[in-house]
Amino acid sequence: MADNDDELLDDPALNEIRQRQMQAKQGQQQEAQKRQMQERKHMILSQVLTYEARERLSRVRLVKPENADAAENAIISSVQSGQIRSKVDEDMVIDLLSRVGGSAPKTVVKFRRTKWNSDSEEEEEEEEDDDDDDDEDDE
Repeated sequence: MADNDDELLDDPALNEIRQRQMQAKQGQQQEAQKRQMQERKHMILSQVLTYEARERLSRVRLVKPENADAAENAIISSVQSGQIRSKVDEDMVIDLLSRVGGSAPKTVVKFRRTKWNSDSEEEEEEEEDDDDDDDEDDE
């Protein structure tokens, strides 16, 4: 019986299954921690932000999620440190977003327009020129 238990403990397939189960359990725990952090973050923001400020952050999140996250994290840390004691309004969020988003370089898009003629268009133009020459000879 003891030999059979030792064989089960040393079985590589069984060890691999145990390893996978442990990894799955750790992944589930990490997901639960992330969810709890998100819930706490949402609860703090809902207490501190005015309706307009929340709307502004949600619109920014659609375009630049990293800026919205940085602004939210800055607001939460300010609240936790006691720097903010009143509701955060839209103007404060705009100011914070300009400081957070100001560090990123602006994207410049330049359009260069070139005239493009296909080979078939060039051939048509040449044929028209040839026809004009023939008309002159007839006169």
